[in-house]
Amino acid sequence: MADDPLSKFTQKFRMKSPTASSKPPSSAERVADVEDNDRENYEAFDNKVRPVCLEIRCHRSGLSYSIPYAHMGALIFNFRTGRELIFTGCGLTVTIKGRNLREIARAISLHTCDFIQDCPEGSTGPVDNASFVESIRVDVATRQGAPREADEPNK
Repeated sequence: MADDPLSKFTQKFRMKSPTASSKPPSSAERVADVEDNDRENYEAFDNKVRPVCLEIRCHRSGLSYSIPYAHMGALIFNFRTGRELIFTGCGLTVTIKGRNLREIARAISLHTCDFIQDCPEGSTGPVDNASFVESIRVDVATRQGAPREADEPNK
């Protein structure tokens, strides 16, 4: 039974059979035993809940947009320069420009990004390899950018 991989978990709950020579534990010993078991079983709370929405905060306009991850469309990232990130959701097209945006793109694709905010005008941002959002543009998605042949038959 010692080879059972679950034995370390189940032995805590097995009742020990009292022997003839042992006396039952006192109430103080039982309380101390329960407190010790609580200390062993306690695990710190680790928030593994992913955000439901991605919040876009535009410093220039003072507006905030919440886009549910369930309604997001394609994520377009310029991996050569790492300076442009585009995605759609809820009828909006979001264009983010900055430096080193790869980690932001990865967080969005993993649904772990809570919010994105651009920096105020005039700030130079970090000099190391950290992500820096220079500007955010949020537009209402329209069909104006669709190819002409998709809208009209050939003439």
